[in-house]
Formats: sequence, C-alpha cells, structure tokens
Amino acid sequence: MQPDQAHVGAARSLGLPGIDFAPAGDADSDNQNTPPDLLTMVHELYGSIDTDPSWSRDSFVTAALTYDGSSPEQDGLAQPWDGKVWVNPPYSNPTPWADRCARHATAYHNTQVLLLVNVSMSVAWFNRWRPRRETPRSWLVWRADCASRQSPVRAAAVAFFNNRIGFYKNGVQRKGNDREQMLLYWGAHAKEFARIFGRCAWVP
Repeated sequence: MQPDQAHVGAARSLGLPGIDFAPAGDADSDNQNTPPDLLTMVHELYGSIDTDPSWSRDSFVTAALTYDGSSPEQDGLAQPWDGKVWVNPPYSNPTPWADRCARHATAYHNTQVLLLVNVSMSVAWFNRWRPRRETPRSWLVWRADCASRQSPVRAAAVAFFNNRIGFYKNGVQRKGNDREQMLLYWGAHAKEFARIFGRCAWVP
C-alpha cells in the first residue's frame, strides 16, 4: 500500500501530502499490505478495483490505476482517482486520505470507495465522515445534495472486523497486530457491502 522503504528517504524531501508520511523512527508501521482473503471480498463487491492510490510493489492489489508515492506524479493524494477505489492508507496519518475519500465520493456520481483503517472512533475525521442511518436510495439523494453544495459526503456504511487483520510485508503475513480495523464504504450498494463483509465483521 505504501512506497517501499527504498523510496521513503527521497519521498520525504518532496513534502507532498501523499508522500511525506513516513513517521519518524517508525516508518515500518505504515507498510501494511492487504491480505488476499480480504481483497477477495473487495472484488466480490467491486468486480475489479479501478484505483489504488496508496499502492506498493509488494501489494496483492491489482488495479487499473495505482500510485506508490515515489514521485510527485505518484502522489496518491494529489493525483486523480477513477471509478471504484480501494484505500489502505498510511496508518500514521489517515486523515487526509479519509477526507479525499469523502470528496471523491461526492464528485463522481457512480463511484464507490472503500477505506481500511484502524478503529479510532473518537478522532475528528471519523466523526466527520462516519455513516448515519441511510438507505442506499437516501444516501444517493444526500450525495447529490452534497455535490450541489460542493460539500464532501459521509460514508454510507462501516464494518468493524471481528478479528484483527493479518497484514503482509514482502509477501509474508505479519504477526502480532495489536489494533482492530474497520472498513468505511462510500457508495450506493451498502446492502451488498453489509452482506459481503458481514461474514467477518459487524456492520451496524
């Protein structure tokens, strides 16, 4: 999901919002690649992933458009997103990624966005974008209203995983994850999202 460590030193000097994200002394914590079994469920919902804006070379994600943060042209926060988006962002600073998800979902009528993050229900960005109780139809009406006002839209649904996710690094599953994860969804298919991810998560 994030640039490999060979790129981190050069990337930090660029000072771009999607690149300068390696936490001092803890850059390794941001290198958490999505496990294949979770991506299988993403594909069940999406069919295929159009954009992964926080991709890395050892990621299992296959997307039509990827950004790895290795250059200004690869800055996943600054560059365009298209279609169905999968975001597994740097966990040291998920806020700008959540904000971008909300803006993207507002700007494009038929898009869908999934954001995988640690459970942090008290932080400002989650309370800004957490879902209300909406039907898929009312969410679309709400999204259209937000678009008319050029205001980002809240997520349509959220899933809290029953078990901590076993992320990967360099193709090997990592052990000892000490945080719980949640998945936010922007889109008109919240019922399908709940059906698929409800097999391994609580979807309120």
